[in-house]
Amino acid sequence: MPGAGHQKFLMMLIAHRGLHQGPNAYLENRPSHIQDTLNLGLEVEIDLHVKDDQLYLGHDYPQYPISDDFLHTPRLWIHAKNIQACNYLTHMQGRGPKLNYFWHEGDSRVLTSWGYWWTQPGCGVADWSIAVMPETHVSVDKLVDWAKHQPCVGICSDYVGLFK
Repeated sequence: MPGAGHQKFLMMLIAHRGLHQGPNAYLENRPSHIQDTLNLGLEVEIDLHVKDDQLYLGHDYPQYPISDDFLHTPRLWIHAKNIQACNYLTHMQGRGPKLNYFWHEGDSRVLTSWGYWWTQPGCGVADWSIAVMPETHVSVDKLVDWAKHQPCVGICSDYVGLFK
């Protein structure tokens, strides 16, 4: 059963906006840093905007232009940040491998296109859940121990480097 019996090394480790050693506004969503993080063997959550038919990464606004091909990079968790990004990703599903994406606005949890529960901080996790940013309610020095006792299949955090 997913989640049950998972240890820290079997859990999916997802670097929030490409960050894995703590918050860093300069590096988050930067394409070169995302590739560096993927090269470490981690998975990465990215923030996608579509504006004027162009793809961009960036949390609050479109910052870094990217190509269509970039979205097909393995191990990406794509957070659609605007309705144009949702529409774009939905239309891309028929072209190549199925992308892993989601969109939310204040929801406790949402289902990703791959069937995982993307679960916001402090909202109970279950099998097939990704615990998002647990450091907002668990101290960083206790994250690894906390994760050992969760039924989730993955963690998305600025601190996933602690788990390696």
